[in-house]
Amino acid sequence: MSRHWIGQADMSVGPVDDGAARDYQGTADFLVQTGALPKTFDTQSVIDTSFSNACH
Repeated sequence: MSRHWIGQADMSVGPVDDGAARDYQGTADFLVQTGALPKTFDTQSVIDTSFSNACH
């Protein structure tokens, strides 16, 4: 995701904590239920938490 798109969407980049990870999975599950995603997607396979401690 480009920083330009994030800026245009008025979003910010930050660490991924446990709550955010649950939200991501919940969104993916919802998208499967609605048919927007064809099959279950494990978001843990794309979430990188290695930078979460860098902001502390």
